[in-house]
Amino acid sequence: MAALDNVKLKDVLADVASGSLQLPDFQRNWKWDDDRIRAIIATVTLDYPLGVVMTLQTGGATRFRSRTLTGARPDGDPEADLLLLDGQQRLTSLFQALWLDAPVETADSRGKPIQRWYYVDIAKAVGPSSDRDEAIVSVPADKVLRTDFNRTVVLDLSTTEAECAAGLFPLHFVFDAQRVNEWKKVYIKADEDRNWDLWGQFDEAVLQQVRAFQVPMIRLAASTSMDAVCAVFERVNTGGVPLNVFELLTATYAGDREYVERTGDYYQLPVVWREIKQALASKYPVFGRLDSGLENGLSSIDFLQAIALVRTWERKQQGVGTTVSCKRRDLLDLPLADFVRLAPKLADAFTWVGDFLERQCIVRPADLPYKTQLVPLAAVRAILDTTTDGLGAEEKIEQWYWCGVLGEMYGGSTETRFTKDVEQLVPWIAQDERAPETVTEAFFFADRLDTLTTRNS
Repeated sequence: MAALDNVKLKDVLADVASGSLQLPDFQRNWKWDDDRIRAIIATVTLDYPLGVVMTLQTGGATRFRSRTLTGARPDGDPEADLLLLDGQQRLTSLFQALWLDAPVETADSRGKPIQRWYYVDIAKAVGPSSDRDEAIVSVPADKVLRTDFNRTVVLDLSTTEAECAAGLFPLHFVFDAQRVNEWKKVYIKADEDRNWDLWGQFDEAVLQQVRAFQVPMIRLAASTSMDAVCAVFERVNTGGVPLNVFELLTATYAGDREYVERTGDYYQLPVVWREIKQALASKYPVFGRLDSGLENGLSSIDFLQAIALVRTWERKQQGVGTTVSCKRRDLLDLPLADFVRLAPKLADAFTWVGDFLERQCIVRPADLPYKTQLVPLAAVRAILDTTTDGLGAEEKIEQWYWCGVLGEMYGGSTETRFTKDVEQLVPWIAQDERAPETVTEAFFFADRLDTLTTRNS
């Protein structure tokens, strides 16, 4: 269930400040530059549509570790009522520029970090709306604009009198009526004949627009499933980097209250994965370095898929589940307790896989034909444990492995192949039943050698 409401911008920013509105920890950091911040301020002052923001109500079965928006420093450690799924860049920019009594930490057009205060030029703001972008001005943290390699001062706004003389209203206290009135008095006093009428026009054209500005907000119910949250997040963030299941699980595991109450700290999935990967990679280079970015390196998703295969296998044997699977929903439904229980077992299984690959003379990531084939192999090892160490068992695994490679069985979609191989390879090894389809359906044509051009081939 979802509800759409229009909420006053002032109320939204107040919720950001109090910590009532926070970010789920899988959200990436705020990163808008100075030009984009000035543009969105102009949008708000003109009462142009800002775009819908999307939030998730807290209190459901799925709990994410959360954090405040950049710049928000609420008292204590408040519980969030809403988590912001879409709108982080817009709301953080407006919160820092229109609410915080501090310069905004942003970047210039070249990406260089800068600090800026934001002002609106009163005279330009009461002119045509097409001039509004030019009316929004940003100045350095010391409120002094300089040219000629910082040797010549062209604008000094370091005092209220200087701001009023320049006709530049400081936007960071636009919602503070007392400070606005105090500033207004100094501004009108500076040139009463001119500024009285100008202020009236400015108040109507800009300040009232900002105070009344409405933010369309979709609230997803707390009962929304994690799979749905992930799907929604990916759809609304089409311009950014797709959300990784690992990141989502990181936030979910960190938000596991039972674990926090039992241990006194939150579960840090990235730290656990880093230790596992480093232990594997230090002994078996075929798994790739943790920070290498190599496509053939063992990834966190590969590891999670192997765990999901083992977990769904167990559940099927217990009569709880019906299929062996490692689709995204299986990863998202992986409880922290099961991950903690199975992670060491899968780490040992991948250690065995590293030894197996060395026996096949595969020791470098570049020489690994199909990284994905290691996922069901590790799952089978975790399920059968030392049963795979027998001579006959290893021969079968070698036959299955090379049929998969030479038959190019892992060259396309793999999730269905994962399921079949785990369900068919385990009984073939343990009970000498029918060989898996990866073995029986594998074909290698001699003329295929004439078309092999890539290093992997």
